[in-house]
Amino acid sequence: MLDCWASATLCWTVPGAGEIHRDNVRPASVSAASSPGFPATFNQATTCTHTLTFTSDVCQIRMDVEVIELSPPTIHGRCNDDSLTFSTGYKWSSVCGTTVDTHFYHDVDTAQSSSLTFTFTTGSKSFDRRWRFRLSQICCDQLSMAPTGCGQYFTTPKGLIKGWNHDGLYLSGQNYAICVRKERNTCSTTYKDKRQFAFKPICDDTFEYPYPVFNDAPSSTTCHTPFTFLNPMPLTVPLQGPHYFYLVTTTDTTNDHTTATNLFYTYTQNTC
Repeated sequence: MLDCWASATLCWTVPGAGEIHRDNVRPASVSAASSPGFPATFNQATTCTHTLTFTSDVCQIRMDVEVIELSPPTIHGRCNDDSLTFSTGYKWSSVCGTTVDTHFYHDVDTAQSSSLTFTFTTGSKSFDRRWRFRLSQICCDQLSMAPTGCGQYFTTPKGLIKGWNHDGLYLSGQNYAICVRKERNTCSTTYKDKRQFAFKPICDDTFEYPYPVFNDAPSSTTCHTPFTFLNPMPLTVPLQGPHYFYLVTTTDTTNDHTTATNLFYTYTQNTC
């Protein structure tokens, strides 16, 4: 087993300005981790761990992914060869494939554990692997905390929403919300699919989104039903508060994900 921790803990800084005090509360504690020899890749079977310890006033860990390149999942979305697993949490059973330039939130309970371990397991399949990410400790009194259950939390007027293995098959064993905060002086949001074909989860998997095409009630996409409200044209919907998208995928070993796509879309909040 390789101990792959790559750097010491430090506070967020900006040139000449010292510590960044997020939300005027306190600086966030940030650590960086990477694969052996990064940015070079490696091709071997091994187990590599990164363990982050934190104090009792920490409620969340934000994971900012620069790049994670592991071998892709099976056609069922399972990570049988390479995998990244987490010692606590329910949002992702394991992840694999290629993920670049996005973020994820882990809820932690210091009454249960004062550490969070990230375990990379690589198999015998020939593949060029590497990873690098940052971990930010978010204290329980910080306004920057994501709402409970949010695996991703977007807090800018516009952005790009993409999940694990965003350019490939969507993964099994996911259970989390994608949350978009309402910004000041905005009254609607425009969503646009980045792909030609809309997201189509397989039977028993569910993607619930805020608004369907013709009414104001939440709606779900299941069982080969396309995520039609974004495709083929962009959709603008009212913005009275945060928008929540819920993704729940099973660990079924029979469903074929090759007929589906993955979540990959933009949002823009429009001023009133």
